[in-house]
Amino acid sequence: MDIFLATGARIGEVLAIRWKDIDLQAKLPTITISGTVIVEGGRTAYRQEHPKTKAGFRTMKLPQFAAETLKRRCAAERPNPEDMLFPSSTGTLRSPHNFRRQWRDARAGSDYE
Repeated sequence: MDIFLATGARIGEVLAIRWKDIDLQAKLPTITISGTVIVEGGRTAYRQEHPKTKAGFRTMKLPQFAAETLKRRCAAERPNPEDMLFPSSTGTLRSPHNFRRQWRDARAGSDYE
């Protein structure tokens, strides 16, 4: 959720972030939104190499809380062949549909539904 809050990006854009889109070594860490996850006509999800709109391609400075979250995640991360920041449990691209379902399930037990 920290990355959603820090970037204001769409679900598909956040799920399409790769580790190579993040620069945690910069004085002011950055993240680049350079694609989106698409699911069409029952096909498996795939990474589209550009966001929904031309204006959607952007590099932004990360707030400190988001940079710290990514540093912790990087230290604990297992490599995945797709280089995805948020891979599925099998190391592949995470589907926006599955993410929405998981988010609904997580909220179901909270007072914030």
